[in-house]
Amino acid sequence: MNPNNRRSRWAVACVFGILIFIGLARGRTSYWNDPGTFWHLRLGRDILRTGQVPRVDHLTYSRAAAPWVDQSWAFDVLLAGIVDRFGPSGAIALTTVALAAIYSALTARLIRDGGSPPAASLVAVFAAGIGSIHFLARPHLFTFAFVLWLSGACRAWHRGDRRALWPLPIVMIVWANVHGGFLAGPLILATSLVAESISGTWDDARRQ
Repeated sequence: MNPNNRRSRWAVACVFGILIFIGLARGRTSYWNDPGTFWHLRLGRDILRTGQVPRVDHLTYSRAAAPWVDQSWAFDVLLAGIVDRFGPSGAIALTTVALAAIYSALTARLIRDGGSPPAASLVAVFAAGIGSIHFLARPHLFTFAFVLWLSGACRAWHRGDRRALWPLPIVMIVWANVHGGFLAGPLILATSLVAESISGTWDDARRQ
C-alpha cells in the first residue's frame, strides 16, 4: 500500500487530531499529575542557575548529601527552560503535540508495513489509550519516541538499509541523558541482531 495516498494521509492526520483532542480534554493540570514533574523542574532550574549537574542528593531529607547524579539532567534543563520562558501552558502544549506526533508516526509506520489506514489508526489510538496513564510531562516521553524510532530503524536495517542505524550513537547519547529507559535501546538492538542471524534464508525467500 502506498503510504502517500490520500487515505493514508487522512489516517495519520486523524490520529494526530484525536491525540490533540485528548490532550485538550484532559485539562491544564493532567500532565502535571505527578510530583516527579516538579522534582524535574526544580532540578532543571538548579542546573541552569549553577551550571552544574548535581553530584549529591539535596532534595531528599532521608538521603541528604548522599552521592547521586541526575541522570535525566538534559530533560530537566529542557523542562525548566520551557516553563520559565513559556509558562506551564507552554510545557503542556509541547507535551500534547509530542504525544500526537508519536502516535501519528506509529500510524504511518503501520501503514508502511502493510496495514490498512483504518486498521493502523485503530491500533495507534488503542495503543495511546493503553499508554495514557503515562501521559505526563516527564522524561519517559523521550523513551516513547526513541523506542519507536529504533524499532523502525532496526526493521529497515533488517530489510537491507544498512544506513538506517547510522544515527544510533547520537540517539543513544541523547537518550542516556534524558531518561533511564535508554537501557531498552541495547535490548531492542540485540533482539534485532539475533533475529537477523537466525532468519537468513527465510528472509531471502520472503523478499523474492
